Amino acid sequence: MKKIALLIMFLTFPVVSQASTNVQQLLQLVDYIGVDYREAIKDGQVINAGEYGEMQDFSLAILEQVRNLPDSEKQAEFTLSAEKLEKLVTAKADPDKISSLSATLRAGLIETYNVAVIPRHVPDMKQAAIFYAKPVAVVMAMKGWATAHWLKDWSRHLLISLTMIAIGKELYSACITPLRKG
Repeated sequence: MKKIALLIMFLTFPVVSQASTNVQQLLQLVDYIGVDYREAIKDGQVINAGEYGEMQDFSLAILEQVRNLPDSEKQAEFTLSAEKLEKLVTAKADPDKISSLSATLRAGLIETYNVAVIPRHVPDMKQAAIFYAKPVAVVMAMKGWATAHWLKDWSRHLLISLTMIAIGKELYSACITPLRKG
């Protein structure tokens, strides 16, 4: 689960356009609590005391940082969300509530403080799986990169290398390119 959380955080790591370092750090805390809280609480019970202690610390840090954000018309809304987040963590609330609230807070901060996030959307893994599952020759033939005769004559290692390139290009086209248009 932590590997998935780290992957998501890496893929959605904020790239600051006009945001202060404080907003960037705040987003990292909000991301972390939104993903890792479920490693600390299950059914209202602490399942990992160390992780829960971090969640308590982070929820207080989020509240403090939100209170010190640059002025905006959404300052009061962010403060209420951060207060609610801290209360939910203290009450050992359902992880889905924490995740939902942190996602809403994160989206508001990104929009208000003009933080660019890459990618804007999580890649479509179903679409990626479809392209990954295609036979090598089909992918390469679709792109006009090789004929069946050519494929037979080259070594297995070259074929594997070309396969990875083909799959990479297909995944890039299917999952990343649409994000640029978004």
